[in-house]
Amino acid sequence: MFAILLGELPELGTLCRRKIVSLAGLAPHARESGTWKGGRRIWGGRRKVREALYIAVLFASRRVPALIAMRDRMGAKGKAPKTILIAVVRQLLVILNAMMQKRQPLQLT
Repeated sequence: MFAILLGELPELGTLCRRKIVSLAGLAPHARESGTWKGGRRIWGGRRKVREALYIAVLFASRRVPALIAMRDRMGAKGKAPKTILIAVVRQLLVILNAMMQKRQPLQLT
């Protein structure tokens, strides 16, 4: 996973959390025009990055305490499973970005 992230997302560790999430295609974008208000959806970005993170979060959301807590909180609020999964993917990318900025080893506990 890290090889794909570093190869497909060389900006990891250099951008702020909002920009890196948008670049990966995980940020919700509004589809609005004039008075019409549409729902927010994730789109665009780099597909390989999104796929690699999706697979990684399926594993991490069952074994990393911080991500488990986030998943459980959102589930208790009645969020849809897919919404929860995308939010956890987004959080994992933000954590990885911060670790690259601070040059810290991987610590998700």
